[in-house]
Amino acid sequence: MRVYVSIALFLFLQGFVIAANSRYYISPSQAGSSAKVVRLAMIDGMSEHADSVFGNPASLYRINKLSTSFYTTTFMDEVKYQNMALALRFSFGTLGIGIMDLTVDDINKTAYQNNRPVIDSYFNYRNSLIKLCYGFSQSERIHFGVSGSYFFNKFDTVSASAINMDVGTIIKFKRMEASVLMRNMLGSKDVVFSDTETGSESSDGQKEKLALETVYSLKYNR
Repeated sequence: MRVYVSIALFLFLQGFVIAANSRYYISPSQAGSSAKVVRLAMIDGMSEHADSVFGNPASLYRINKLSTSFYTTTFMDEVKYQNMALALRFSFGTLGIGIMDLTVDDINKTAYQNNRPVIDSYFNYRNSLIKLCYGFSQSERIHFGVSGSYFFNKFDTVSASAINMDVGTIIKFKRMEASVLMRNMLGSKDVVFSDTETGSESSDGQKEKLALETVYSLKYNR
């Protein structure tokens, strides 16, 4: 029997962000990297498959040779979410790559005609995250991982992108495993928006911050 415990410390919480009138970027990773992660209340760092690239990259030590994963779901019959990942072990460590996509198609764009709102056109929304990871072991008990993140957002005339980095470690004990993950270590990096539309409502040049997040997880094997 396995018991999982997780504590997530968000240095910038969404609710306080709104209260402080600040802007923080919402990553598609908040939808969960796999059905197991969602079932375990979003606990990260304990995956045994390729979806480790979206959690603690130190978890890649559990990959024997080759692992692939694919996860998809739909929210409110309109918001489509999917991710896919690949991990491969080498003599020098384990490499992994993954992509997340959160999309909404055919969103109405309205305009006023004769003082009445009408559908003028349609556009799509896309929020993507690409991960490139490397995991290695110092010993049978201590494992490390690092991952690079590329964020991309596109909707109507607006697009945005940013890069950041995660680091993690896993320490194994006799019946326990402890995972520590720090997301978005490059705290000075912002998601910068560009907008081809001009005027007072243009989003060109606006920025949203990537929140620094620390996640501690613990697994106990009985």
